[in-house]
Amino acid sequence: MQKFMQACTLAFLAFLTIGQIYFPNSPLMMLTSNTTLVLGLRAVIVTGVLILTFTRPPRTHYMRLVLGVSASLLLGWAGYQTYQDNLEILDGLVFLTAGISFGLAALELPVMRAPTESAAGLSASESTQLTLWSEG
Repeated sequence: MQKFMQACTLAFLAFLTIGQIYFPNSPLMMLTSNTTLVLGLRAVIVTGVLILTFTRPPRTHYMRLVLGVSASLLLGWAGYQTYQDNLEILDGLVFLTAGISFGLAALELPVMRAPTESAAGLSASESTQLTLWSEG
């Protein structure tokens, strides 16, 4: 789910950026903002999503804290600005998608590793004998 949200966010941001550059007067692009704040925020979100894409999932607690705070701020800001009609609807949707993606990364479960045989106090031969005995 997390990779799907990241891919959707990147695809939507690419669509909006290409549309703003090549077709700024199309009816669909009238539903997007072209202010410098929104363009800068799009660039920051692309950077954040790319960082999430290239980092492997047991992320540090500090990174998860930063992701959680940024997700909360982004979701709150995008919702409020869209409600107040200061942010166009397509930009609001892409910022909400990015906030959900950041939130999913912040709430990831820790990776649980299987206990090793030495941690259980058994040697390799005892573990094999125990496994064969329980199967038979």
